[in-house]
Amino acid sequence: ERKILKCNSEPITVDAIVDTGPIYTAYEWKDENGNNMGNERFLEIAETGVYTLEKEINCGMEIETVTIEDNDLAIATITEEQECGFTYLIVEPRGGEPRYDYRILNVSTFASSNKLKVYEPGDYIVQIKDKFECIAEKAYTVVEVSPQMFLDPYRSSGNEVTVNVSGGTPQFQFQLENRRFSISNILEIPGPGTFAINVKDGLGCISSQKISIECEALEIPKFLTPNGDGIHDTWQLKGLECYPNLKV
Repeated sequence: ERKILKCNSEPITVDAIVDTGPIYTAYEWKDENGNNMGNERFLEIAETGVYTLEKEINCGMEIETVTIEDNDLAIATITEEQECGFTYLIVEPRGGEPRYDYRILNVSTFASSNKLKVYEPGDYIVQIKDKFECIAEKAYTVVEVSPQMFLDPYRSSGNEVTVNVSGGTPQFQFQLENRRFSISNILEIPGPGTFAINVKDGLGCISSQKISIECEALEIPKFLTPNGDGIHDTWQLKGLECYPNLKV
């Protein structure tokens, strides 16, 4: 006996062979009243009900009952889970036949995760699809989403980086590498290299970005001969812009 769920108002094509069954030589489909409906392997059925399938194999006969029911697939609940820069819509299915796929219409494609990301407030159509390709949907309104945070760091002086922030929720705190967070968006760099800049907003959300700083090589003259001949008359270091804490 086999039960198949049919999408509402949509006909369904039923295969006489389940998975990789034996080789049959003939088929006969019958409705509830015993009337012949077809003799092919595949049968399109538009109405719910109980059908009989007779399958000849070698010199014998297999008889199978196929019950077609309307699919009761539905979205039971949608709940929200706030994250930094977006909101998860968590979708719980009801009815239908696993496995389920989920999407937000015109926003995402069907996927197996029931956690759907939303980046902006608004009205959305959440959809769920089951094993039989039936689709159920539900309208849902997202009132508020934690805004995404974008960083724009740039080198504002020889040994400083200024970090501009868009999005997020004030007040912001700024950090270079693993130093302490500070409310100043001007960060002192210790020298050339690639550094991680972290910004934490008022909700505790953290956004990170790397910045690469190139500096001239530090040159220390080996000689000082102040005799007015134009050669080594002064002793001057070169490439100091990235090394503000040097002591001589």
